[in-house]
Amino acid sequence: MQKRFNEFHDEEQYTTKSLASDRIKLTCQTPDTYRTLARYMRDNNIIHHTYQPKEERSYRAVIKYLHHSVDVQDLRDEISQQGHKVRNIIDAKHRVTKDPLNLFFIDLEPSNNNKDVYKLNILKNTLSK
Repeated sequence: MQKRFNEFHDEEQYTTKSLASDRIKLTCQTPDTYRTLARYMRDNNIIHHTYQPKEERSYRAVIKYLHHSVDVQDLRDEISQQGHKVRNIIDAKHRVTKDPLNLFFIDLEPSNNNKDVYKLNILKNTLSK
C-alpha cells in the first residue's frame, strides 16, 4: 500500500504506523497530502476513517435564552448581517422528552472573525447572553 501512496506524494509528506488487526495509521504533513490520499482511498473503496482537518471544521457557538419559536432562517439572516457565514443552525431539543429548548447551536464557516459572534448581545430583539 505504501508503494501506491508514494505514486502521489513523497515519503516525507506522510508517516505510517502499524496498529493491531492489520490497521495502518496515516498521518499527513500537509492538507494537500491528506486530501489526495483520502480521495485515493475513497475512489478505490478502501475502508478507512478520517478526521476533518482543523482548517475545514466549523466554529460552533451556543446561543441561550432565545425562545425556541424563533425562525431558524430569520436567525441565520440576522447573524449573516453581522458579518458571519453561517453553515448550520440547530435548535436544541431535550434528549428524553424531545421538547424544544431555548438553545441554538450555530456552526460558522472558518473565519478570522468567528470569536466576534460572542459579542452579539441582542438577536431578534432578545437579550441572548
